[in-house]
Amino acid sequence: MSVRINELTALGAAPATGDLLLLTDVSDTTDSAQGTDKKITAQNLLSAVAASAFTGQVALSAGGTGAKLSDPGADRVLFWDDSASAITWLTVGTGLSITDTSLTATGGGGGGSPAGTGTEIQYRVDGTTFGAIAGSSFASSTLFLPNVHATAVSGADQAGTSLVVAGGARTGNATPGTIIFKTSAVGSTGSTVQTQVTRMILTGSLLEITTDVTDTTTNSSNLKFSYSVAPTACNNTIENIQSGTAAAHKMIFKQTQNSVTTTALTLSADGFAKFDYIPVFTTNISVKGGTAAPGGIIETVEAGVSAVVHLAMSYTVSASTYSNQLRCSFDSGTDALNILHLVVNTAAAATRNDVMRLRGNQVAEVVKNLGIKSTAFGTSSDGVVSIGNGTEPGSSPADSAQMYSKDVTAGNACMHFREEGGAVIKLKQQAKASYNNWAAFTDVVAALVAMGIFDTA
Repeated sequence: MSVRINELTALGAAPATGDLLLLTDVSDTTDSAQGTDKKITAQNLLSAVAASAFTGQVALSAGGTGAKLSDPGADRVLFWDDSASAITWLTVGTGLSITDTSLTATGGGGGGSPAGTGTEIQYRVDGTTFGAIAGSSFASSTLFLPNVHATAVSGADQAGTSLVVAGGARTGNATPGTIIFKTSAVGSTGSTVQTQVTRMILTGSLLEITTDVTDTTTNSSNLKFSYSVAPTACNNTIENIQSGTAAAHKMIFKQTQNSVTTTALTLSADGFAKFDYIPVFTTNISVKGGTAAPGGIIETVEAGVSAVVHLAMSYTVSASTYSNQLRCSFDSGTDALNILHLVVNTAAAATRNDVMRLRGNQVAEVVKNLGIKSTAFGTSSDGVVSIGNGTEPGSSPADSAQMYSKDVTAGNACMHFREEGGAVIKLKQQAKASYNNWAAFTDVVAALVAMGIFDTA
């Protein structure tokens, strides 16, 4: 009776080595062209499989490694490399070793206990000792340090190392990283920790010094230069260094008042200092009088401040240019006492000489001598006007008379007066011996004609 394979009783356990299995030997065509049915023991089948080389990869999902591994030739650890999404061999690094089935840390992690207190930052002194930076801590992404110094150097004439404080680099045309300097605000007496207030901001090429309006003890923005010794020469310098045309280099000082920013002072590389008009101020630059030498300071003043001397430069409003002024102004007192003094030091700078006084009652007082194209005065001169020879006028302005010095003969200069009509009067003493007929009056007329008092008609 023939029975199909699927009708046979199933074996409920692993086959024994002598159990028989049915197979078709395709190489034997005795029974048919497709092969001849034969029997084989379970042991012979398993031996044949073990003897053949398996060249495929068994996927992870099928219980394999998903990789075709080779003999590494040394102790390795099988591990999953997530970055490569594959199983491979792991090589142990420095300080670790594999002996038989044991993984050993040969280098060791060192000994020692943390130093300092609380959250102070630790550092290694040597292989077994730790130190702590006193007063340091780290909290909320902020590093707190009491002091920061660049590394010192040793040896003769060695350049010092640099200390770099940098804001975060930007990409493209985005806003650059900012370096912010803060100090604590001043509060009332007590133990309350005061808020840190921004004092200086460095962004790109802009340096901004700020003020805490609530801090009444330091409510000002200051840039101070100081020194602790008495050198032979003390020069505090602010430099604007550029390349290119010198006249184009400028250092600009600006003032902001009532949210309006205007240029107060422009310093050009070609030697010019320009003071600009500030609309919210009555004056721009002033010299404030004092009782001690040198007797004044330069400051910016607002309207209403009394007893100050102003230096007002030109300004332009609505395309109209106003004249330069050297001005002295008082809020009280008489015009005669409102004086602008022009003072010059002697060559040795030992004495300050009052040269001219310009008074509020429109009087210009020359203190000693006045020279026009002349610096020479006669012996013991005081209150003398000296006029040197120049070029005589070639025309007569309307409603004006002109006075000048000119030689009437070589080496003999005298005062000349030109009238509006063009006539010139020479103030020169005439030689009496040149006129002998005084009785007939003709010599008197001739002398007056020679002086220009009479015309020649």
